[in-house]
Amino acid sequence: AGVLPSPSPSAVAFPGPCPSGGAARLAAEATCMASSTAPADARAQEAGLGKASGPSRAARLNWRGGLPLLIEGEPSAFDRPPLPVFTFASRQAHLAQAVGAAVAELSRLALVPAPLRTVWLSCQGVPLRWELPVGALFDTLCSQQALPFRIQLNFSAPDGAHLVPFPNPDQLKKAFFHWFKQGMFLRFRSREPFTKLGPAEDEQMRDSVAAGSIDGYWPLLERMSVLPPRAIPVRILYLGYFIEAPGGLERQTVCRQTSVPVEEGTQSVSALLSSELPGLAEIQPAPQVLCQGLAVPLDIPIVQLFEPLAHPDLFLYLCIYSGAPLAGVPVSVEHPDPPDQGTTEPGVPFGAEPSSGVDH
Repeated sequence: AGVLPSPSPSAVAFPGPCPSGGAARLAAEATCMASSTAPADARAQEAGLGKASGPSRAARLNWRGGLPLLIEGEPSAFDRPPLPVFTFASRQAHLAQAVGAAVAELSRLALVPAPLRTVWLSCQGVPLRWELPVGALFDTLCSQQALPFRIQLNFSAPDGAHLVPFPNPDQLKKAFFHWFKQGMFLRFRSREPFTKLGPAEDEQMRDSVAAGSIDGYWPLLERMSVLPPRAIPVRILYLGYFIEAPGGLERQTVCRQTSVPVEEGTQSVSALLSSELPGLAEIQPAPQVLCQGLAVPLDIPIVQLFEPLAHPDLFLYLCIYSGAPLAGVPVSVEHPDPPDQGTTEPGVPFGAEPSSGVDH
């Protein structure tokens, strides 16, 4: 279920800083919404995330975005390195959803005994956090031209390494809804709307996100949108360091989670980044700020960017790409516990209320 068939080229959009095709139309839609002088409620309806019924054109184009993935096994774990697994994944899918079938296929061939394995994913030596969306990870770690997204499957972990082992299906299922409930709580200050879904709808939501199917997801979102929005959940991703790594500095994807009150939604992306990452403006050359593979105009209001480009977990992901760990910005000193120790969201115990303004 985590591996998608490769669609025909005419049906696929590859959003990037220099958009073309479907991505160009998405960029034009988002820019038009950002510059609109219509009331915020009208723009929200046009985006399909307010009182209007059905997703907007911009949201549909966003959900069409996807990435080719190349999953390779750690050479030392095999008698003879197997052929890599090539697949295509929706940008909306969480990494564990997108590569689950490939991980299972390569794991069957590994020589490392199952009880001794620590299965984890990496890209260019950086551990990949399986609870984050595929598109957000790619935008944070790779140039937009560096396709396919090359991922290595590892079966042993260095001593003291900061990483979260790949989940089993039950852990992934619990984690998926934990992430969604975090976004819902920050958005509506309540998880009560989520209780309106039954087991069949839960399954439909997971499958729709994995497959990038907005038509399967949107009716469920509308059913849960019974409370007025209170805030805009935001996650800022960048490549940084764990400063307490046993071997010294260790590269990691840092996730800074915050939320912007609806009444402050006219705050620009630039103002938010200056508040959350004070040292970012001093970095030269200036890093790129990406959202769903598109270069973000720094003067665009957060609320208008959220409407067409929010992830299905109700977070807006702002990805800082510089090609190297950022210096002079906050770094993560925490590390997520493995899911079997009761944590599915880095730094937030399972069942706890999500916090804001915290590096994960």
